[in-house]
Formats: sequence, structure tokens, C-alpha cells
Amino acid sequence: MRPRHVERVRRAALPLLVAAGMLLMCSPASQCQDMPKSEGTLSYSYMRGYAADNGGTYNMGGASTSFAINLKPWLGLVQDYGGYSFTGLGYGLGSTMYTYLYGPRFSLRRPEGRWTPFGQVLLGASHINVKGSGFTATENSFAVAAGGGVDFAVSRHFSVRVAQVEYMRTRFDSVNGTPVTQNNFRFSAGLVVRLGTNINGVH
Repeated sequence: MRPRHVERVRRAALPLLVAAGMLLMCSPASQCQDMPKSEGTLSYSYMRGYAADNGGTYNMGGASTSFAINLKPWLGLVQDYGGYSFTGLGYGLGSTMYTYLYGPRFSLRRPEGRWTPFGQVLLGASHINVKGSGFTATENSFAVAAGGGVDFAVSRHFSVRVAQVEYMRTRFDSVNGTPVTQNNFRFSAGLVVRLGTNINGVH
């Protein structure tokens, strides 16, 4: 996604979060939840980063989307894509980071109730663009993310991703060309579309 596309997705995600929150407050309790065959998620994400070379901290805001295929009630395979814009750079600088992650998700699905906690470990790549006055630079890095969250089913086909918190590690070069580890923490919330599932008493 290009920066302008990231902004469009981010703006689209915010109304979805508001609508999901209203559904969460107004929906009745459920009795039993089956495993969805697949799940698609659109989230607003905030990233807080720390450079390991004492390069300070930085903030990013953007959107992430994922698609999961559930092989077992407790095991799924996830594709996760994100686009994030750095904030507060100043001096005419602009920078965007994209992530492409894949891996397993482990879910705790209870026969009673709508809450589904999960944990996941994802591996993949990250790409960063930096633009300034008269120059453009790009770089790729290996990326790994580990963490978890919790979903709340509001209907047969929709859930709210109430919270998702992850540690994400990247390793981009510093200004002098030396590889430096970046320790990032991603906080996300959004809307989940559930396909091939049924929740008793909910239509």
C-alpha cells in the first residue's frame, strides 16, 4: 500500500471501530460458539518503537488487515499485512513502514460464551520508505511478531477485535549504515468477519 492508501484504510477503519463498539454494547449473550472456517480482520493499529542503539523512540499510526484459515478449533494459519506512517518527524521528512507476516494462531474457544482469546507468532518481512527534500530511500528487513488478543462475537458473521497487543522486531540500518534492532510494540483493534460459522441463538 502507498501512503495515501494507508491513510484511506485508516480513515475507513475508524468508523468500523465505532460501529463495532455499538454492536458490542447492544448485543445479547450467546450460548454456544462454533469454530469459523476462516476470519478476515480490518484494524486500526498504533505502533510504539524503540531503537536498540539509543536512537530514541518513535510513533507510527496506520492500519493492518489479516486473513486466517482455521484448521482446528485451537489452530489457525494467519496472513497479516500492515501499513504505518511515522509521526512527528519534522524537517520535511516522511516515512512509511509496511509489514508482511505469516504464521500460526492458537485460540481458546469455549463451548459457552463469545470471548475468544488467542496468541500468535508471525514471521515475514518489513519494508520502509523515507522521503525528504530531494531524496528517497527504501530498505527491507526481516520481521517477527509475537503476541495475542481477544475477540468478542457480536453476531453469526461478525466479531469485534477488542484488543491485540504484539511485540514486533525489525532490523533496519542506522544513518551510518550499521544494522540496528528496532523493538516495536503494536496495539490494534478492529472488526472481524467470520465465515463458515454458527453461534446458537444469534442470527
